[in-house]
Amino acid sequence: MFFFIPENIIFLVSFFLVVAIGLIELLAVIFGMSLSIHADDFLSSHIDAGDSLFAQGLDWLNRGKVPFLILLVLFLSCFSLSGFVIQWLVVSVVKSPFPSAVIAVPALIFTVFLVKRCSLFIAKVIPQHESSAVSEGEFIGCMAIITGGEGRVNSPAQCRLVDKYNQTHYLLVQPESADEVFNPGDKVLITTRVSSSVFIAVHNPWPAHL
Repeated sequence: MFFFIPENIIFLVSFFLVVAIGLIELLAVIFGMSLSIHADDFLSSHIDAGDSLFAQGLDWLNRGKVPFLILLVLFLSCFSLSGFVIQWLVVSVVKSPFPSAVIAVPALIFTVFLVKRCSLFIAKVIPQHESSAVSEGEFIGCMAIITGGEGRVNSPAQCRLVDKYNQTHYLLVQPESADEVFNPGDKVLITTRVSSSVFIAVHNPWPAHL
């Protein structure tokens, strides 16, 4: 069968990963959890460095407007579909499949632009169904609590923010000055946006009141 030939193995694996993620998310929802929230939490804590090439690539793909897990599912789905379609066209023309590594190159190029377009559409659709959705710009002026890591200039820490709709968001914050450090449990005031998930903050200026 075409889908199971060795030359399609990486596209088949991508497809099964999408199925696995869907099943895990379904189980998480049944037990009152959310894989999407934990994925964004992990990414903010361990991967997203704010100005890294990987973080910039995710920002270009609209992370922050679309949850990371949705981007991952889109990427795997588009990569799998693009690979199968290109391989099918190759087999139709030359009557023999190309190695998966060869097909993966154009499939990856198509995938990046497909994910970009799809994420733009999803980013526009999601707020229409969530009246309580807020933009990243609305986080400026809000108080947050440092939850993970030690925040320094160019080395942000994770913080938890609860918006006016009582929704929880996880962001990365770094101090304005080099002599300021954020530690877990510190309450900070967000002052400036650096990227879709990284902000500049200062220690709570009103500790006696907030």
